[in-house]
Amino acid sequence: MSQPHRRVVGLDIGGASLKVATSDGEARQHPFALWQQLDALPDQLRDITAAFQPVDLCAVTMTGELADCFLNKRDGVQHIVNAVTAVFGENIPHFFQVGGEFVAAGSAVASWQRTAASNWFALTTFAASEFQIPAGILVDIGSTTTDMIPIVDRSVASSAITDLDRLKRSELLYCGVSRTSVDSVLSDVDLIDPGSQERHRIRIAAERFATMADVFVILGDRVESPMDSNSTADNRPLTREFSLSRLARCLCSDLNEVTEMQLVDIAQQVREYFFDRVRCHLNRVVQTVAAQSSTREDELTVVISGEGESAARMILADLGLLQNCVSIEASWGSQVSRCAPAFAVARMLAARYQP
Repeated sequence: MSQPHRRVVGLDIGGASLKVATSDGEARQHPFALWQQLDALPDQLRDITAAFQPVDLCAVTMTGELADCFLNKRDGVQHIVNAVTAVFGENIPHFFQVGGEFVAAGSAVASWQRTAASNWFALTTFAASEFQIPAGILVDIGSTTTDMIPIVDRSVASSAITDLDRLKRSELLYCGVSRTSVDSVLSDVDLIDPGSQERHRIRIAAERFATMADVFVILGDRVESPMDSNSTADNRPLTREFSLSRLARCLCSDLNEVTEMQLVDIAQQVREYFFDRVRCHLNRVVQTVAAQSSTREDELTVVISGEGESAARMILADLGLLQNCVSIEASWGSQVSRCAPAFAVARMLAARYQP
């Protein structure tokens, strides 16, 4: 007699958002500033999973332990594990670790180094197996970070355990397409004089006045979202008008002092510098995978996911790598792509409990 189907839900608990996905492809993202509302995490988890009840199994991965409300990562892992078990009990949650294992709550805390920042390993493990990739790279461009993880022989080919390890290997770039502040991407820009068309090199304000979400909205690479104020520096809506105003503030100005043409030009400079940083890191990982697998660089498979899939396509086109691109969005939709690590752990845990 076959066992009944179990409803498996995956959770990716970050510092700025909570992501949930089921193993059959439902997904939802919810903004949540963990560092500001630490004690509200259990209630937030109940709210975001309410639409997915009943939950028979819960697969959990995390990055929120890095939030500065915690004294250290161990405390962060402990708090997140406690919040999950407060909602689901001890038996339903399975915590994913770097290395590929699911463990119970006690083991997740005891070996916190492998529980912390595990979502990149989860997504790459799933993608490498799901798409049967002999040699390639996972490129996940999210709201705050970009992951570039090597794949060889259908498995993760990185020896990294921590985010510090990945920073050393160019496998992690702490820049994304939404929450990253403009001043952290580029400190100096050329300002065009509207009359003479001369360019003046100026240093922009070292302040979180505008984000990459504004840059992409101004350039038409991202759709305006009047109801979204979570990606903006001033909590005003994510519309082109407000985005122009926020970018002007980076010049210690407002829309009475600088023109739209000047701001569009600056947005293009910021986007290109962001792309350059990703290309530089990605090139290093490409060379590593090609050497490890004895595969030509233009034959590597690249899996893309995240909020910045469209940006990833533009970057891969510049590098001549777009021809072998596999898209999570094309396979399961934009919501799953944005919540890809949550979907990955849900799928992997469901596979272990298949009848």
